[in-house]
Amino acid sequence: MDKEGFSNFDDIHIPIDKLTSEEVKFINLHFFLSDLSFDSFGATITKFLLTKNKKSLIRKIKNLKIDNISLFEIDISDSKEDFLSSINQIREVVVSELKINISNLPLIFSTRLLNPLDLSIILNKENNGFVKIVNAIRGNNSDLGDKSTDVKQEDNDLKPNIKRIGNKKLDDAEKVNVAITNFKVENSYWKDSVIEKPNKTLKRFQQLEEIVNEAVKKRPDYLVLPELAIPQEWAWLISKKLLINNISLITGVEYIHDIDKTKQKIVYNAVMMFLISDDLGYKYLKFYRQDKTVAAYQEGIDLYDIAKIKLIADSDKKYDMKDVYQHGNFFFSTLVCNELTDIQNRARLRGEIDSLFVIEWNKDVNSFNSYVESAALDIHSYVVQVNNRKYGDSRIRAPYKESFFRDIVQVKGGKHDYLIVGEIDIKSLREFQSHNVSPKQPFKPTPTGFQMSKSREKWVNDFEFENEDIEE
Repeated sequence: MDKEGFSNFDDIHIPIDKLTSEEVKFINLHFFLSDLSFDSFGATITKFLLTKNKKSLIRKIKNLKIDNISLFEIDISDSKEDFLSSINQIREVVVSELKINISNLPLIFSTRLLNPLDLSIILNKENNGFVKIVNAIRGNNSDLGDKSTDVKQEDNDLKPNIKRIGNKKLDDAEKVNVAITNFKVENSYWKDSVIEKPNKTLKRFQQLEEIVNEAVKKRPDYLVLPELAIPQEWAWLISKKLLINNISLITGVEYIHDIDKTKQKIVYNAVMMFLISDDLGYKYLKFYRQDKTVAAYQEGIDLYDIAKIKLIADSDKKYDMKDVYQHGNFFFSTLVCNELTDIQNRARLRGEIDSLFVIEWNKDVNSFNSYVESAALDIHSYVVQVNNRKYGDSRIRAPYKESFFRDIVQVKGGKHDYLIVGEIDIKSLREFQSHNVSPKQPFKPTPTGFQMSKSREKWVNDFEFENEDIEE
């Protein structure tokens, strides 16, 4: 490869439709080697297929039609005689409409088929029709229905969108187990990420491996890591091991670098979610990325002082409203560090979620203690806060009536990384919230103006209401 001049991916130019035959050979070889090493080739997808927003090759193909029928809607399994002609017709449309050089077709119609996680990374925010797309590309025949859809709540533009992820195990789950980590991320790792020289040493990977192995032993439903915790390639890698053990991953990843139209260097600070779904007839990972909206005060200063970089969010939403994720029957949303301080974020989620996940790199633990305690009561949900071990106060907070019950898990300090599993009681919370007048136990009364989302009305309340004075 060195003789060809392609020792790494940075030597290859983009866009994909301008790749030379030698570059295509190099990429296909990488796919092959990735398969042999069981390595995710998410980095390859990011460079060659996940070109920004609407320019993604897969997204372009997704919008192509033959006789006004989407390529992914065409049934090519009716007869063996029509199979090859249908494939050839699709091939001709892709080549013609996208003006792709014929030599680049091995990359598009590769024998190394994109798996559900790869397609999920490519499509990211485009959730509707996901099962049909996977079926078309991989030749699956899933008849379970597409449970992974986007839902726009009616009658209120200020209500968050709901991302539905099918998961049979969580469809009737009354409780979920969440592993919060006390995981240290060094300041030097942060600086290395800023100057685009990320630390990917064996020592650092072994630190991550230990926490993943501990999670595998304890088998929670979710493993949560703090803000900017790991390189994004490692997130894809460990998510596969967690999938085998039925554990979904929510983690902060190191800065994703880019350049805007004015040639200004920018970064994205993202939380990545790898959520287990089974609506293809087998378990696979659905990927979601949510970017931090605004840099924290000191973060913005340091980014610009060190590397003249600005942090932005890759979002075109009118209010930059945070989505709600319906994973089976568990409703949650995520915020990154200082986003918790925005009262609008908390207000829009009230009544919509069972739990709020907040990942942080935050040394002002005293101020955030107040934010977390307030959020649990005014949103009236569980709050899962996971901070860098250097500063601590990772916890699961609940709006229980008795103060000594409210911190289900709370950890700080120590010389070594570790995790603790806490339980979120979905059923009890919703039964309590479903009363017009809040019962005496076990939670604090819902705040004035609280209205439970219709999507969360699964359980009929089973509490016996005592005819006593209502507690304020």
